[in-house]
Amino acid sequence: MRISTLILVFTIAVFSLTAQTQMKQLVDKPFVQPQPLKVAKAPGMHTSGRLGKTWTPNPIASINSTPTDVETFNITPSGSFWIEMKPNQLWQGRSSLTSALSAVLPFSKNGSQLDMSWNIVGDDVDERNINHIRITQSLAGIPIHQQDMVMHLVNGQLRDLNGFAWTAKIPTEIPAHGNAAEAIQSAKDFLRTREVSFQTKSNLLGLKLPEDLATLVWYPKSGKLILAYEIDMHPNSLDHWKLFLNASTFEILESYSQLCSFSPVFYQETNNCIAEHDANHEVNENHVDLFPVLDGATTTTDQDLLGQNRTVNGYQVGSNFFMI
Repeated sequence: MRISTLILVFTIAVFSLTAQTQMKQLVDKPFVQPQPLKVAKAPGMHTSGRLGKTWTPNPIASINSTPTDVETFNITPSGSFWIEMKPNQLWQGRSSLTSALSAVLPFSKNGSQLDMSWNIVGDDVDERNINHIRITQSLAGIPIHQQDMVMHLVNGQLRDLNGFAWTAKIPTEIPAHGNAAEAIQSAKDFLRTREVSFQTKSNLLGLKLPEDLATLVWYPKSGKLILAYEIDMHPNSLDHWKLFLNASTFEILESYSQLCSFSPVFYQETNNCIAEHDANHEVNENHVDLFPVLDGATTTTDQDLLGQNRTVNGYQVGSNFFMI
């Protein structure tokens, strides 16, 4: 019995040792100061930067026919389009940006009276003199959420374009919807269920609380475009939320915080009754005061990752400094 026990213990010990990963067996080495990164100028480093075929193996299923000027339609693993063009005169001969894009990105009109359009939001020329134009897609003048592309022009000719575009069916009309104020109130009610605190006084010393904004957008979901309100909300001086609500029903389609927390208590509100007695004032029993737990806006100097001293704006809380 003892021999069996010894054999079992020995087997477990050997298995445990052999199961250790190689990473745990690396020998410590002296620290070596990292050297600046040097990029080799190998052949092909300054090509068009087009994705290889292994990145875009699937044709776009929603497009039934390939326009004459298009060389290839492809879709990346992320769902974005990569479209390479034949030599063409689309850009030079365009009557509008939308007319040029319609020849490249056909979509299903399905009897809708709503017009699809594109708008330029950025225009840059790189060191190789290639023009990169960023465009966004709209339907009936209302932006389609996250549908934007980048056009790449060489010598004034559209070489290729990539990004996201809506090519599926579109609504036949703009649905009836509530107003922005109702959407903002619904968003506040939702955040309160998430235990998000709302600051009753708009500003703290040195900090201005931005106004809540609600904008109509088309929200792609399950192959359809839903008219929605995109809400940018600052409940308090710490939180910043982005919410998407169905514009007709105010159902929450998506919500997420755009900030990470650095302090568990950023401000405190008290409802202490304050009694003021003098000849000209009566007692105020409903006074609400805001006591910031912050020392205030300031500047601080510290070293960056390269060891250089930098002076930046910050907010001081006790002996700690935070960047906002």
